[in-house]
Amino acid sequence: MLLALLRKHRDDSVPQTVYCSDECQEADWKRHKAECCEDWQAPRGVPSQDRISEYFNEHIPGLREMNAEMEKRKLLRRAQALEEDTA
Repeated sequence: MLLALLRKHRDDSVPQTVYCSDECQEADWKRHKAECCEDWQAPRGVPSQDRISEYFNEHIPGLREMNAEMEKRKLLRRAQALEEDTA
């Protein structure tokens, strides 16, 4: 479902890159500009993973709660693994 929604908003003539954060996107701009941009093209941002996640959290009912629950479970598993390592 996530990929279908991303493809819906994508221009297939332009390769897309998804970044893990705004900082990584900004850090990659010089390389991208040199490879992909012509002088006449105005720079346009590619959504970072943070922005994509926030968009879907706002527009898909229950997704934010599901992600929070998954994060809690992940933290619980990490805590259990630490306890096992120290035991």
